[in-house]
Amino acid sequence: MSKKRTVHRVSDSKKNKPFVRFNFWLMVIIFGLSFMACFVLYMVAANLDDNFFDFESSSEIQNSEVSDDDLSEINSSGNVPEDSETISSGTSVINPVPESERADDSYFDNAWILTDSTLLDIKFNTSIKNVIGNSQINAVNINESKVESVYGTITAYQNLQIINPENLYIMLGSDIGESSVDDMINSYSTFIANIKSGLPDTKIYIMQLPPVYTDSENLTNDIINDYNSRLIQLADSYSVYCIDTNTILKNNTGTLNEQYYSSESDSLTAEAYSAVYEYILTHTAQ
Repeated sequence: MSKKRTVHRVSDSKKNKPFVRFNFWLMVIIFGLSFMACFVLYMVAANLDDNFFDFESSSEIQNSEVSDDDLSEINSSGNVPEDSETISSGTSVINPVPESERADDSYFDNAWILTDSTLLDIKFNTSIKNVIGNSQINAVNINESKVESVYGTITAYQNLQIINPENLYIMLGSDIGESSVDDMINSYSTFIANIKSGLPDTKIYIMQLPPVYTDSENLTNDIINDYNSRLIQLADSYSVYCIDTNTILKNNTGTLNEQYYSSESDSLTAEAYSAVYEYILTHTAQ
């Protein structure tokens, strides 16, 4: 007699259950382990690269056009890296820049002035606030001396790399009479070459040095005139602009006009800075 078979049917509820159940705590553990692995890799990279944190800090600077790696390649003399492409301008310029239609005062929103003590106080006597410089820099040391800024204490060139100005006005020469004109021009030339290479879209204006009220043993208006003539030659050689901020401050004898000279401080007056301000606005390259 055959045995009866018993058939066990699997209920529908059991057949429809997934093979692998979702485990919330397992996902939490996986996420935690992934986070720890990333953190360990981050710390290893930071310890292997001395400049790691410097790079992260500099990348947070707003409106920066240059990376920390680019700044680290700028050597102490202020020169651009050797492998940087030298950009030569084929633009034809007329120097000194001839008179033009007066630009609006908002022109200075996108214009910066780099200067030593010669023109440093223009920010206190006009509405120009975009000024880089201090009383320690001059024509000879411009490539290595540092200035304080919101980006730290760095060279003038490094500041400009970060700012990337549309228009840049440069007046350097507080060391005239102490440094040789040859040394001043050579250093000035290196600085202009670096800016031309690193900031090809910036329109550069070299500003001629103002006259002195009276000649001294070491400094005369003839020396200043010679220096200014060589500044024009420098501007022409790099196809940048040069504006005559010397003649506008002279009287008919060739010295600094009395109204532009303060005997108390032996410096330019507020009227002199205003004259320079207006001259810039009425002598812009088209």
